[in-house]
Amino acid sequence: MAFDEVKTHTLARAETLRSQAPARVEQEVWGLLLGYNLVRFCMARAAPRAGVPPLRLSYWHAVLLLRGFWQSAWYSSPGNLPRHVDTLVEEVALLVIPPRRTRRYPRAVKIKHSAYPRKWPTPHHGPGLN
Repeated sequence: MAFDEVKTHTLARAETLRSQAPARVEQEVWGLLLGYNLVRFCMARAAPRAGVPPLRLSYWHAVLLLRGFWQSAWYSSPGNLPRHVDTLVEEVALLVIPPRRTRRYPRAVKIKHSAYPRKWPTPHHGPGLN
């Protein structure tokens, strides 16, 4: 689940890392893991306020809120940051996703129908009987 969230949401579906040198790739991976854990930490702090487990909060929307928070944090005075962090956690607590639905019928593989008629093999009656 973590790999999916990092690749799909954090990297915005980019197929490769931007760095070229191996040391920079390692640094970029560590940065991605640090960012992922920061988002999950914020979600873990917000989950008790919402009364749900952290996995019931939307990861993608939490990423968007954190990006906006860090962009606006540069314009806030350091003394106001704890208040802004509390506001951020309250906003993340609002990102509850609905529970998974239960299926009435089990999943089944559907038969694919072709638009073309099927060629049935002709019955073989033996030599000389055709």
